[in-house]
Amino acid sequence: SDVAMLRMRQFVEDASATSHPIKPDHYIEINNFYTATVYEKGAEVIRMLQTLLGRDGFKKGMDLYFETFDGQAVTTEAFIWAMSEANGFDLSQFERWYFQSGTPLLKVEKDYQSEHKRFTVTLKQQHKGSEPLFFPQRIALFDHSGKEIKSRLLEAGIHLKEDVFIISEPEHTLTFEGVESEPVLSINRGFSAPVKVEMQQSNEELAFIMAHDSDDFNRYEASQEFAMIVMKKCYGALINQEQMQVPAAFIDAFGALLKDHRISKALKAKMLEIPAIDLLMQELDNIAIKDLYRVRNYLLNTIATELESLIWNEYDAIEDSSYSVEAAAMGQRALKNRLLELIAPTQSERVYTEALKRYHEATNMTDRFAMLRLFSNVAQHRESVTDSFYKQFHTNTLVMNKYLSVMASSELEGTLETVIALQDDPVYDNIVPNLVRALIGSFARNHLYFHAEDGSGYRFIAEKIIAIDLFNPQIASGLAGAFKNYERMNQAQQLLMRESLEHILSVEGLSKNVYEIVSKILHKDEA
Repeated sequence: SDVAMLRMRQFVEDASATSHPIKPDHYIEINNFYTATVYEKGAEVIRMLQTLLGRDGFKKGMDLYFETFDGQAVTTEAFIWAMSEANGFDLSQFERWYFQSGTPLLKVEKDYQSEHKRFTVTLKQQHKGSEPLFFPQRIALFDHSGKEIKSRLLEAGIHLKEDVFIISEPEHTLTFEGVESEPVLSINRGFSAPVKVEMQQSNEELAFIMAHDSDDFNRYEASQEFAMIVMKKCYGALINQEQMQVPAAFIDAFGALLKDHRISKALKAKMLEIPAIDLLMQELDNIAIKDLYRVRNYLLNTIATELESLIWNEYDAIEDSSYSVEAAAMGQRALKNRLLELIAPTQSERVYTEALKRYHEATNMTDRFAMLRLFSNVAQHRESVTDSFYKQFHTNTLVMNKYLSVMASSELEGTLETVIALQDDPVYDNIVPNLVRALIGSFARNHLYFHAEDGSGYRFIAEKIIAIDLFNPQIASGLAGAFKNYERMNQAQQLLMRESLEHILSVEGLSKNVYEIVSKILHKDEA
């Protein structure tokens, strides 16, 4: 979940005109830097230290940090010093993570020499900075039975410990000897570094990792990568006016995952999740947003149709139990709700009967909210379910935040009109930041209608930015970040976005907060 959020928000930021390092060296308005880069990427950089130093080493560094600096105003340099000093580990190159912007790309090349029983892995790092970064990479090799290969590494200078290697140069080559057959490579295990990995993998390799990798994150990662490859190929077919196709290998792998009872229900629920539109947008340029939704919905429809009976079998096998916050119970709820979400595209009467029952008999907000989200995209039952939810919880502001977010995120026609009407609802207050984020912010992330072909989504958000800027510039500048995908959109959408962005900049008395974000998106201010 942390990685998915990082990719949907921080990677987008890193790839946009508002890209900045974790420690910006200049700014117009410091309040603009409550960002995913400063917080989420910053947290991933700290987690890399634990991977490098180990849990015990990290604790030693924390102990020295508090002993030395307790009660003082300190800097990241002081934190890095404590980690380095306590462990005798040189982190001077590692500090570059704080001062270089952009998401690094790790290009991976593989070569197996059967005659020598030798497998080489070449790792090349690419990023905006002129100097190479320093980061850990957890790597493992598997044979085709799913067993991890214990091989001998030549020139082991960058091998830190166990499966952890240090990447510190523009290019490294790892050579493994004694590899009896061509292995399957598992890289960036546990998301050991916040980088993008570019590596040629066959459908068979991805299916293998989904089924056999001993690293849970990489099993999830393979499922996401496989789905992303399928969607990108479908998008290409759509653009070329060809027939979209979902390869049988993907359906087979997805089906095998459904039947795999060796893994936890919580992990399976995450692995069965299809990548969000936000992630697909990062892989493409000249985007036609409706086509992206067509592609994703085509994949979901294919899964539901091809695996309908299997999904129902797995759904029926999960017995509802009394509410508990134990991990196993949470995983059970997550998987049952995911399975119902997966089967929903069939639009069968059983889907709606089961979902309505699950909604009305829910003993917890997790199940009730999951069904609210499902019905927010079902015209037939939407009104009755959303009205029921509203009547029961309209006095609870925290729950109404969730309700407003779901209503603003719907893919049904008329969503903009719904959002406009909800601004006059008694549960909404334009001066309460969380309510604004829930309703207006969620609509700005609803790419289908924010990027509407007539520009209505852009104009609506632009007017809200202007109005909110008068009393809360921080919230207004946060909304302006919705335009960050400007350069990835097709020309028609860019023209419409530019009109709204220029309109915002033309407002007299515009705050520095909003001006900085909008001017950077339009490349009008390099400060």
